[in-house]
Amino acid sequence: MAMKRLSDTECFDKLTGSKCYKETVNDPDKNKVKKARAGTNPTTPSAAIAQVAAELGLRAYESEQHTPPPPPPPPTNQRRYAPRTHNLGGRDQDPRFCCKPEYGVKDMGAYYEDEMGSKYSKEPYGLNVDGTRDRAYMVPGLKGADSMDGAEPCDPYEANGISVPPYPGDPYAQTGSYHR
Repeated sequence: MAMKRLSDTECFDKLTGSKCYKETVNDPDKNKVKKARAGTNPTTPSAAIAQVAAELGLRAYESEQHTPPPPPPPPTNQRRYAPRTHNLGGRDQDPRFCCKPEYGVKDMGAYYEDEMGSKYSKEPYGLNVDGTRDRAYMVPGLKGADSMDGAEPCDPYEANGISVPPYPGDPYAQTGSYHR
């Protein structure tokens, strides 16, 4: 099994906590190492082990100061459109949309409805039937509806350098596949 890689902080703690460090490094060098751990670049310690500890102390301090904040949590209670899976076709075929529950789409019996209230047909599957989606809006990279070749709107495909799904755009910002 491969050795677990240690962070600078873990290396510093292991080194300065070792019996060898505690017994061989003099007090002035230990003070220099403590300064380094606090982020102050000290004068060079005399003992080689203290020099390594001071360097690790500086690195540990810097890594703790530059840790990026965690990403913001995903938006809650925001509504989404069903994702567009195919753009308007070259022979004026209507764009298609994926009407699966994981995209916030509900089966309303006679039709599907997304969280924004747009309605989609069941047969043929995935057509916007209430005119609330911009039929001429073109999502870069998506195939046209004329190239479905018997596939269903939610079927995965690759074209123009992208793989679908995932669908381009942000469902909460209403961009790309999720654009009005």
